Amino acid sequence: MLQTIPTGYFREEDDFNTRRKCIDNAPLNTSQFCTTHGGYCPLLREVDVDMSGLPCEDNSRANFKRKFLQGGKFGSCYLVWAKQHRHMRTPLLILENTPDIKANEILELLGGEYRMLQLFVEPWHAGDRVEYSLTWSAHSGRIPTFRKTSAKFVHRQSMKLLTGQDKLGALAWPVTKSVASNLGTTVMPSIDPQ
Repeated sequence: MLQTIPTGYFREEDDFNTRRKCIDNAPLNTSQFCTTHGGYCPLLREVDVDMSGLPCEDNSRANFKRKFLQGGKFGSCYLVWAKQHRHMRTPLLILENTPDIKANEILELLGGEYRMLQLFVEPWHAGDRVEYSLTWSAHSGRIPTFRKTSAKFVHRQSMKLLTGQDKLGALAWPVTKSVASNLGTTVMPSIDPQ
């Protein structure tokens, strides 16, 4: 996102308002190197709808040191994103982020030509059946993150510890014939050390 403007127009060490002025005064790059096509592809294409997922680390409740836009480390991404869409006059912007994002700050970055409607959605709104893959961690009622912890997980119905294969199955990896057939693929071999 930051490569949308030429390098050298702002410094990350500067305060938010200084970076905002510098980014607002910077020109937009018209192309950027594309690793998919192996050459330069145009950046400023007109679109009717833009769906972005900007970094949400600064806005998340899980971040105890959160600082939101102005004090966070990803504020420049939001500044460049807003500048690009103000310039392109994109009619509809969909920004996926955390419920704690300060919507009024985003609206202020976009200027007076945009209106905002903040929607709070859950995975089940899109048809995800939570009860199908529900795994509980102790009594917290939260779904654990397997990749960020070395904790042992207990399957509540059977009261057994989850094995590596169980974890892969909970993440919808085709580790058994029944899961693979439901996904329309072949079984992915898994070796369980226990």
